Amino acid sequence: EQTKKQGDPAAGELVYRRVQLACVVCHAIGGAGGKVGPELTSMGASAPLDYIIESVLNPAAKVKEGFHAVNLTLKDGKQVMGIQARETNEELFLRDAAGGEQAVIKAEITGRETIGSIMPAALVDSLTERERLNLYAFLGQLGKPGPFDASKGTVARAWKLYPNSAADQLAKGEDAAPQFPVFTMVDGRLIKELLDPVLPIVSDGQQPFLAVARFQTTTPGKVRLNLTGVTKATLNGEALPAASEPSFVRELPAGVHTLVVKLDPKGLPAELRAESPDARFLTE
Repeated sequence: EQTKKQGDPAAGELVYRRVQLACVVCHAIGGAGGKVGPELTSMGASAPLDYIIESVLNPAAKVKEGFHAVNLTLKDGKQVMGIQARETNEELFLRDAAGGEQAVIKAEITGRETIGSIMPAALVDSLTERERLNLYAFLGQLGKPGPFDASKGTVARAWKLYPNSAADQLAKGEDAAPQFPVFTMVDGRLIKELLDPVLPIVSDGQQPFLAVARFQTTTPGKVRLNLTGVTKATLNGEALPAASEPSFVRELPAGVHTLVVKLDPKGLPAELRAESPDARFLTE
């Protein structure tokens, strides 16, 4: 009741996306985020608020099927913990909290213990009461009609950041390394606060860097692209008049298309956003 009256879901999303909590490392919204924990896209629409709050405060109370963590003991005495992702006849693959997979040889396993959720029970202990209420309010709105509905893929929610040196490779349609994923707000806004943690990795503070989003079209034809916070960009290697023409139409073939936005670390836009009613943005 207190959450419904006093919780601010918009402020709660900022809490959810704090690097220290690492929520986005484990959970995805609209396909954008980690795969260690359950997808949260329809959380608010499919679960009552008291269930959501209990799941945050006591993650082990009701673990969703397929997300039970196990602790394996090996012949050499080592222990390996994670969520079973897949298996072959010889190996078991566990997914860790960071989303990485580790292969374990089945013949080496001497003990197995189911330990419930890998989400820490004290995760929100560092938050104030107001921040907790806001976080619950945000989770309770996910999937409901409005600004926290992530069911449609018409907006870019996952971008990959590259140093400017990768420009030539990306223009040719090639992938480049290194790459650093960042995830937007549910409504598709990539705000400065979400970029700050990775800026030192992709730029020295002086050199521009690149933000890349990819989208798919199922049939050839006209595609409208609406951009916010963009001054220099290319689509499939072709320069776009993004600054003077933030909404434009291009004739595109069916397939995957690459949008590359050049950003200046000395003058970042308040928000970066890409949306198209005629395409589906990819989250991998």
